[in-house]
Amino acid sequence: MEEIITIVIPVYNREVLLERTLHSIVEQTYRPLHLILVDNNSKDHSLTICYQFQAEYSKEDFRIDVLQELKPGANAARNRGLREVASDWVMFFDSDDELIPGAISRIVRTISRYPQAEIIGFTAKRYLPNGRKANKRCCFTAKVEDQVIYGMISTQCFIVRTELLRLLGGWNEDLMAWQDWNMGIRILMQTRRIVWIKRPVLVKIHEHAKSITGANFVSNKEVHFHTIEVTEKYIDESSLKNKKRVIHYIYLKMLYLAGMYRYEKNKALSLNTWNIFLQKESPSFFKKGMYYLLYRYIGFGGPGGGTLLRWLF
Repeated sequence: MEEIITIVIPVYNREVLLERTLHSIVEQTYRPLHLILVDNNSKDHSLTICYQFQAEYSKEDFRIDVLQELKPGANAARNRGLREVASDWVMFFDSDDELIPGAISRIVRTISRYPQAEIIGFTAKRYLPNGRKANKRCCFTAKVEDQVIYGMISTQCFIVRTELLRLLGGWNEDLMAWQDWNMGIRILMQTRRIVWIKRPVLVKIHEHAKSITGANFVSNKEVHFHTIEVTEKYIDESSLKNKKRVIHYIYLKMLYLAGMYRYEKNKALSLNTWNIFLQKESPSFFKKGMYYLLYRYIGFGGPGGGTLLRWLF
């Protein structure tokens, strides 16, 4: 039976969490399946765990490859794995999350049911450090604008045709944060053939201080701004028909960041980001007032800031 799906996982210093992720994959009942683990200069025993897992679980219908990528960054590791993918579909997963039992079987059934699809999206539940659980916010559309606001195409929550991803040139290796946000935008600029598995939740996202996204927004301000600038330039230089509207949503993302910086008690950075947003957006007096109210709402910790951005503007 031909392999339909390859799962690529970049690994960096995950010796404490990695085995949970790997066992959630080997326990998937669907076969055949190909798993590619790409160690990205781990300083702990992550690479050893990968080799041990390969030795114990690799079979004819469950192939496991362990690779190494010396260039720093999850995207470099993802692209290293992508070069070895031979299946029609590729899924990128994080080394600290879990697939629920039966997830791959459900995804494959969806692929069979919608042969014209080029992306399959699905949902996740977030497991927070304080012990609480929350569904990951998602917007079941194919609109680039919604990806800008919601980031619904996140690393753990989609599978894509390998040919399409290679056509896009793979992952941008210069980005160190919001890489999947950027990738989702690029994918939806190329195709809107996405099918959503709304229920059940297929992924458990375990959030912690050492996640790629970091513990807060302030600590990632440089890499977030860099990703925004790179993405804005990519859209501006594209032939996308509604690119001015999409860039408008990119600016709204900066407004959201300004509010979050205020919420995280960095008033100087918050005001600086707010002023950058105003320079780029050049709003009317009335809109500036509405933006300011939303900026302060997010800054006070008001829920659903991204949703309000989408609804109001």
